[in-house]
Amino acid sequence: MMNIEKCWKKDAMSYASECYPEESCGIVAKKNNKEIFWKCKNIAHDFKLEAFVIDPNDWIECEDNADEIVGIVHNHPDGELQFSDTDKISCKELDLTFYLVDPISDRMIKIEPKEVKC
Repeated sequence: MMNIEKCWKKDAMSYASECYPEESCGIVAKKNNKEIFWKCKNIAHDFKLEAFVIDPNDWIECEDNADEIVGIVHNHPDGELQFSDTDKISCKELDLTFYLVDPISDRMIKIEPKEVKC
């Protein structure tokens, strides 16, 4: 795991625990050359237990306050620490690194757009 990830990993893990049993979601952004975690509201409505949709207002606020958006973070509550096909497609389409966190095991995995074959 890269050291820069450790800077915001704790915040992402804490937010995932806070959102349980729903999926959490957030953005990894760069501000002043430092990566930060930006909490986002999951607006997946009836599907929050198994999906996430980042509130567009949170995305806009992050975009307005950070220098660059570089990744998406979420979790699969009570699920495996493994990216779904939807995660992989979204990673590729958005051209952003995706991170999956598990606060119970304190583990995080990531996938880069170039790693996704679809």
